[in-house]
Amino acid sequence: QKTQIPSNLLDEDKMVEIITQIEITQAYFKIKSIAEDSLLFTNNYQEQIFDTIFSQYNISYDVFNSSLMHYSSEPKKMEEIYSKVLVSLSEQQASFQ
Repeated sequence: QKTQIPSNLLDEDKMVEIITQIEITQAYFKIKSIAEDSLLFTNNYQEQIFDTIFSQYNISYDVFNSSLMHYSSEPKKMEEIYSKVLVSLSEQQASFQ
């Protein structure tokens, strides 16, 4: 049973792609910050990174956030999205090994 996604929101596949990029970027900066014993990943820097990701997908923070809120209101749907994110992350990790 599919629910209608409002036209101003991102579809599931796009959400998976964007969340995957966010997770990869956050992991990179967390590892780099630990390795360099610094606070490289500050809120301001995080905002810049998110802006870069959002601009790559030609969306705004508001569109992403509204989409996230929409999918979060349906826990099963959000679980499906994160399952796909995990698959995508695993596939990307395997391609580097």
